Amino acid sequence: MTDVVMRFWLKRRPKLIHDYSLVGYILSPNSTIMSHAIDNKSIMHDQAAERLITKLILNPTLVGSERNNERAKLIDTFMEEYGDFTNKRGMFAHDNIWIMAKDEHTKAYQWHYKCSLTTMKVLGKLACLVLSKILGIVTAERNWKQVKAVKSGQWVNTAMDKTKKQVLIYAQYQQTRAQARMTKLAAAGKLWEDDDFASMKMDPFCKEIKESLEAEQTEKEGHDCAQDDIPEETW
Repeated sequence: MTDVVMRFWLKRRPKLIHDYSLVGYILSPNSTIMSHAIDNKSIMHDQAAERLITKLILNPTLVGSERNNERAKLIDTFMEEYGDFTNKRGMFAHDNIWIMAKDEHTKAYQWHYKCSLTTMKVLGKLACLVLSKILGIVTAERNWKQVKAVKSGQWVNTAMDKTKKQVLIYAQYQQTRAQARMTKLAAAGKLWEDDDFASMKMDPFCKEIKESLEAEQTEKEGHDCAQDDIPEETW
């Protein structure tokens, strides 16, 4: 059985061990996960955090030495804040936040949103971005359960009759609204507005229509003159 589990793990390891899962592992406020992460944290986790800081937090408009300097400052700030996080000092030296972290119903990203996002420059934002992602097979199965409920029709509340009724009501409302608008304009003696001409790419004086009619008239007169110049054949 152990061999089977290990084969499954080795097969799926590249898809489960990625930057988001590694950083989410070391930033989890759950006491059990924190203790395990402190004892098992390696350079792999630090490198994953550096890559995500570069990807998610670093200003993408920076280039050259300015980009490198800003990246180094962000990583250094993260390391300092992570030390406060694991040692529960500084802004993390409050018993109430760790009591809430022990609650099994507390979501990690919500905990960081309340406790570290506004007080930490890098760690809080990174934790909220990383821990709010759908990670792991358990979350994927939970998400699929919701999708399956929709696909199977359990959550489908808009039946055909109901949809048809909504469409008819909306169409009738729009028609009534348009008729009321036309009646109001007719009572005021104004069936057309300047916006109507603008929507047809015309000015209020119908300049385009006038020019097109004049062009047609000029073309017709020119054609008649050309026919008059043709000599009459007598044979």
